[in-house]
Amino acid sequence: MYVSINTQLLQLGAAATIAVPASNVVASAGVPTLTAVHAGAITLTPAGLGAMADYQVYSFSAPQSSGVSSMKTFWQAGHVAGNSVVAIVATAAYTTQFGPVVVGQRIFFKVTPVNQYGVTGTPYISFATVT
Repeated sequence: MYVSINTQLLQLGAAATIAVPASNVVASAGVPTLTAVHAGAITLTPAGLGAMADYQVYSFSAPQSSGVSSMKTFWQAGHVAGNSVVAIVATAAYTTQFGPVVVGQRIFFKVTPVNQYGVTGTPYISFATVT
């Protein structure tokens, strides 16, 4: 548990701790949405069900063919506050990491809630088809 919590905290830019978490309650990731347009933007809108001190970690997969129905490998792109509902335009970061997308490909995304103490909740995983 020590390694799990401190790994999350360090990836989020917070200080590692030796203290026992004050709470293991983690908000739900809700139902975030992803929009992917090949000539436009890749935009993720988080649900914002956590507290301001909590985090929502967002990750993306490499572009996949439209026949792929599940994904296990994700690239952690960043994080926002647990209560954030502001759309994240990830086009530049995504294309730098994976290159341009093609119409019909699927981009899987994962939003993982993490409380302020580094305890990880259940991630929400889904995909968007590039239009």
